[in-house]
Formats: sequence, C-alpha cells, structure tokens
Amino acid sequence: MWRQKTNNEADQVKLDRLDWVVRHYGLDVTPDALKHAQRTIKGYELEALRQTEDAFLKAIRRNASRRNLSYFFGILKNIQRKMDEDAKRDYCRQRYNHEVMLNIERQKNAQTEAISIDDILGMLSKAVASNIRFVKELAVRKAREWTLEFIKSCRYLEPIKRKVETSLSTQTNLSIDQKKEAWELFCQFLNIHQQESRVTSF
Repeated sequence: MWRQKTNNEADQVKLDRLDWVVRHYGLDVTPDALKHAQRTIKGYELEALRQTEDAFLKAIRRNASRRNLSYFFGILKNIQRKMDEDAKRDYCRQRYNHEVMLNIERQKNAQTEAISIDDILGMLSKAVASNIRFVKELAVRKAREWTLEFIKSCRYLEPIKRKVETSLSTQTNLSIDQKKEAWELFCQFLNIHQQESRVTSF
C-alpha cells in the first residue's frame, strides 16, 4: 500500500509538471494529445523531466517554432535514453568490480598449494590494469604478500627477477607503461630501490 501511494504521488508530480509546461509556454495541445501525454509522462523519471524542462527552454529561445509538445517529448525521450544507458554502464561497472573482487578472494582462499610466479604475475596484472582504486589496492596487497611468501624459499633473487621480467615482456594484455609499473611494484616487493633495478626494455 505504501509503495502504491509513493508511486501515485510521483506520477502526480509528473502530471503537475506536464500541466505547468503546457500552461507556462502556451502550448497548443488537442484533448487527445494531452491525454496521450499524460499517460506517457508516467513512464519517465522525474530527473529526466527536470532536465527536459531546462533543455526545452533553451531550445525555444533559439527557435520559437520548437514550442510544441512533440518537441518537448522528443527531448524527454533522448534524455531518458541517455540516463538509462548511463545507469546500465554504472551497473555493469559495479558488477565487473564485484566480480574482480570475488575472483581475487577466490584466488586467496584457493591458494593452498605453493605460490608460483604465474600467480604473482596474474595479481600484478590485475593491479596495474584496474583503474578502480580499491580493486588496485587489494591486488597490490595480495601480490606483495605472495611475493614475500614466495621468496622465503628462494636462495637467489636474480633468477626470479629475470623470469618475472621475461614473463612480463610477453604479456599481450598489458601496455608498455603497465608492464613497467608491474616491474617496479615487483622490485619494491623485493625491497630493491628503483635506482638499483636494472633497466628493462619491454
């Protein structure tokens, strides 16, 4: 009942805004066209309606012949379509980030066997490829933990560095800058200053 009341109130606000637009701009609207507009307006978001009012005012200031209900609804449709596309992109981005986080956690929980260089490289790739701060930070943290754990059982670090450098150079899913960033992170994990890291050319 509460939800129905809320929806009815929102619809009434839309109808009131439509009535205001028609009266304020003196739009010539037939009774049938107005009834159709009143039915249609309920399918749009209030924010889309608000943006349409602003855009409609600017449009008729530039060209008075646009002062009609059809032009108003044309703007409304375009704005609502853009809002829907933006909402879809945001949903997909959030879902992708959620799946990345779950994947990292799955790798963390499934890491029962000895950590390999491929595991470290995979996490480094996630770190440098992500443009989402919390995903990047989590991947860097896991890559650091795995690197420190891995080198505990290694007597010499130079062969490991060479293998990581060679593997990074063959990564086709990373740009040159991303490869360099991954290399610098790995060197930091080994507690080697950047100045001491030998120059690489990817």
